[in-house]
Amino acid sequence: MDADSAAVVVTTAERNSVDPLAIRWGMDRGLTFESWRAARWSRADIRDPAIAGPTSDSDQDGIGLYDEYLHGLDPFHADPAGAADLKWTRSGQTDVEVGFPIRTGATDIAFQLEHQLAWGDWTPLPDPVLTVVTAETSLMHETVSARNEMEFFRYRILPVHH
Repeated sequence: MDADSAAVVVTTAERNSVDPLAIRWGMDRGLTFESWRAARWSRADIRDPAIAGPTSDSDQDGIGLYDEYLHGLDPFHADPAGAADLKWTRSGQTDVEVGFPIRTGATDIAFQLEHQLAWGDWTPLPDPVLTVVTAETSLMHETVSARNEMEFFRYRILPVHH
């Protein structure tokens, strides 16, 4: 293992036998893309963009590593098509619920849900609801009243710099 680690000796049932064990620990300043990668890949793998770079696709599902992180997906398990896409459902005659999956606990990203009426300017939707789905994934969603036949929705990823 080529990561920062502490040597720990574990004795086994056999007399005078020891098994080496390496563990990592550090100060948790919140989940970031870098800390998420460090918990899953070695330093050598992280230095190789083809293995653990932001656009690499270790599970070959068509979703890049950074998007897997953003949306709380598993980078070692192929996700179904559209797993990171904006979702919408009609609720009532004029209401539409729009939402998308996000990583629970990420401190280096923020999302903004926006809409656009008939090719006008993009406008942020007020305070979307955050629903925790699993320890890894939450759902950010908002119910809006469709006011126009030509209304569009998108989410923007906003980096957070500490």
